[in-house]
Amino acid sequence: MHRLERWNQCALHLWYTHQLDADLLSCPTCEQYKTVTQVKLTLHMKVHSDLKPYVCTVCNKGFKQSSQLRNHHVVHVDKKLSEPDIPRWYKMLHF
Repeated sequence: MHRLERWNQCALHLWYTHQLDADLLSCPTCEQYKTVTQVKLTLHMKVHSDLKPYVCTVCNKGFKQSSQLRNHHVVHVDKKLSEPDIPRWYKMLHF
């Protein structure tokens, strides 16, 4: 048996494992997302918006969430590392 130290852990366990909603906050758009905090719900709601305020400074691609932009930056790092004229160890330290 697994012991849950906090109510929010227990409430999320009940939802994800047993599909029991213990007064979790629900996304009004998709109704599949549930959380214990308003901050996380507000952050989730951005996925339903058409706004893309997080813009890549390299390629100008827009993203709905800052985490999506952070994940996207890997694309540009890999390209920089494959350039043959500058050693890879140097790029890892300076880019």
